[in-house]
Amino acid sequence: LTSSTENEDSENVEAREREQENLERAQAALRLAVEKRDQFRDFQDNLLMENTPEGLRIQLIDQERNPMFKPGSAIMSAYSEAVLEIVTSILVKFPNNSAITGHTNASVQENASSSSWALSGHRANAARRIIVGSGLPPERISAVTGKADSEHLYPKEPESPRNRRISLLLVRANEATTEAKP
Repeated sequence: LTSSTENEDSENVEAREREQENLERAQAALRLAVEKRDQFRDFQDNLLMENTPEGLRIQLIDQERNPMFKPGSAIMSAYSEAVLEIVTSILVKFPNNSAITGHTNASVQENASSSSWALSGHRANAARRIIVGSGLPPERISAVTGKADSEHLYPKEPESPRNRRISLLLVRANEATTEAKP
């Protein structure tokens, strides 16, 4: 019984190590894909990637001079669509599911017809449409969420355009299913 448990633990460790290597390969491939395209070189500072316990987080940060969306709307710029198409070309190569989150900054005015909550959700859904249209199967999207201005990237500057962003998470496999065995 002990050797069976040890084998399962060893397999789980190996699976997590393989997954971490895959996430690191995805990160490197995405960096290279953006660097290879002259029109996106200026965008590199607006692409943040980090490995988290949840998976590889890819954040597309808004730029004041080149916004991702038309002000106050979920209409994505052609430039942002092109960036998402590049990101998707990498995501499809890996088996992990993806989660999409939209964020606004504090300057979005709440009114009866639109709120920062609705706007961030609509923007996340707009990103989802581009990603699915670019080849990621819809069943590989595990969540589409709007966070409004509740999670600023720059908390000391709540109205900064850089708080407006789309966050994509290349989700790690559910460890509960691989570790929790009765």
